[in-house]
Amino acid sequence: KMGTVIGSSKLTVYDDPFLPESPYSKPFDDEGVPTRKKALVEKGELKTFLYDLRTAAKDGTKSTGNSVRGTYRSKPSIAPVNTVVRSGDLSFDALLESMGEGILVTDLTGLHSGTNQVSGEFSLGASGFFVKDGKISNPIEQFTISSNILKVYSGILEVGSDSVSSIYRVSSPSVLIDEIDVASE
Repeated sequence: KMGTVIGSSKLTVYDDPFLPESPYSKPFDDEGVPTRKKALVEKGELKTFLYDLRTAAKDGTKSTGNSVRGTYRSKPSIAPVNTVVRSGDLSFDALLESMGEGILVTDLTGLHSGTNQVSGEFSLGASGFFVKDGKISNPIEQFTISSNILKVYSGILEVGSDSVSSIYRVSSPSVLIDEIDVASE
């Protein structure tokens, strides 16, 4: 899928190893290769994969500086340093107003077991709030959302301006998605 559109034109994701607020930022990866900021997805188009020295040699390209090791004895694996979803122009309240009626997901569970990294399919426990007339209404708990990550990427209608960093090396604003499967009692 390299060089093809995999999502909405509103979606831009990059790996930035130089974020001053991140404790994970670093000038070199765990194989000594210089890190660099790189677009992974730009306006919906898949721009690059992440590589360490071994996988880069296998694909006939250069390492992107994304080698990580759990300990000095462990084999290298590949991971982003700091994943950043580029913020959009709309405030959180403007996203809610644009949504009109829907669900605001605030928490997901089962990420370790409810996702298939090969197919992109996921089914996750969630909690959040019902949104009515563009305003947060009542809380809702114990529902399930399911879809395919490429369908979600393609269904991004708007990206908010309210970027928040997490402990999982990800910075992301709120994202408005056109539809997702929801199941509840």
